[in-house]
Amino acid sequence: MKIALSIVGATGRIGKRVLSLALEDEAFNIVGGFARKDSGCIGQDLGSLVSKPPIGAFLHSRLDAAIETADIAIDFSSHSLLSETLAAACRLKKPLVLGSTGHSEKGKELIMQAAWEIPILFSPNFSLGIALCLETVALLAKNLYGSAFIDIIETHHIHKKDAPSGTAIALAKAAGNGKVVEGKSEQPRRKEEIIIHTIRSGEVIGEHVVIFECGSERIELKHQAHSRDAFAQGALKAAKFLVRKQPGLYSIKDLLMASFT
Repeated sequence: MKIALSIVGATGRIGKRVLSLALEDEAFNIVGGFARKDSGCIGQDLGSLVSKPPIGAFLHSRLDAAIETADIAIDFSSHSLLSETLAAACRLKKPLVLGSTGHSEKGKELIMQAAWEIPILFSPNFSLGIALCLETVALLAKNLYGSAFIDIIETHHIHKKDAPSGTAIALAKAAGNGKVVEGKSEQPRRKEEIIIHTIRSGEVIGEHVVIFECGSERIELKHQAHSRDAFAQGALKAAKFLVRKQPGLYSIKDLLMASFT
């Protein structure tokens, strides 16, 4: 049986790629989408958003209407909609793949609370390549944290609102056992500090470089996203993974382990 899927943030850059790829995937049946009232697309058939034939599913400005017939929802909307999205998903008992970024500590607490009621897979980046990078950084840091200077350089397009990126913060936490120092360091710099350098330039989809400067040698780990399909494909894999799970908070690591076992 196909998975009935709704997309929250269906008119966004990644939302449209999720929609387009899901229409090509026989595992899914698109049943609805959500966008803000001012999007100018409310009521349109979702197929028209990605230059596809009509599919009989429409764009709503109410979250309940967008997800009520879905088995699962994928959310790539704004962090400002988080509490509303979580409330609707919990009210209707719908699993949620959550890819919106820039959440405050209060927002993260709301996610953890909602995960007691519904299954949620939350990640700032749905690239499986980034998931592998997180594991690699953690492995390197077991041997190098405290004996090397660690820097993270993250570059994204000029439209990205949150800085540093959620992915950069996740990489920093992987490298430093949860300890993160963002921006400029005090002098002299201590090796226990991890500095995140943020660049917003052009239309760069996403690039992250983790540097371990050891003095006599240097290790660099670099990930580049050439297309938003890397994130959209990961989110669709997450939906397949999560749809029958019990309530709880799942991570990209859980998806990674399921994908390679």
